[in-house]
Amino acid sequence: MGTTSKALLPWGSTTLINYQVESLRNAGVELIIVVTGFQHEKLKTRIISMSNVEIIYNPLYRTGKASSIKSGLSLVDPNSIDDILVCSVDQPRDHTIIRSILDHHIQTHSLVTIPAFQGKGGHPTVFSCRLFGEMNAITDATFGLKSLIYNQPVNLFEVSTNEILIDLNTRSDYEKAYGSASH
Repeated sequence: MGTTSKALLPWGSTTLINYQVESLRNAGVELIIVVTGFQHEKLKTRIISMSNVEIIYNPLYRTGKASSIKSGLSLVDPNSIDDILVCSVDQPRDHTIIRSILDHHIQTHSLVTIPAFQGKGGHPTVFSCRLFGEMNAITDATFGLKSLIYNQPVNLFEVSTNEILIDLNTRSDYEKAYGSASH
């Protein structure tokens, strides 16, 4: 969206990045890893400081999402956690939605859980740490996490809100969602 990082766009009384961090914290996520690229120095100083938030710079951010996911995974000890929730800053979600997706994933012991609204898959996606090695091997050339998802049994978790479909890819997407969001 031009020269401003999406992460710093307004969302309610805060920014998209801080909304996401707060939502994850309020959902009970124990370790929140923020992977930055574009405008790293600016972002680093604007992200809410909390003991369970780690920030890592991905110097290869221009190459695609796979390098960012691997950067985040470099801070994870797969032996100390059970699941990894992957979300993007341009997909803001209320903490209650995140918590319900996590709860469903844990209760079903799934390898991959994807929320769905009226049959259409959305975000965030939760992966079991049993897939940690495969997650670390993804590349953008092989479609990143999508290739992993296509090769695993996926638990589609039907939710009652279309919020899981919000994706702020364009300025128009952002303006439409910002105007109708309950942030």
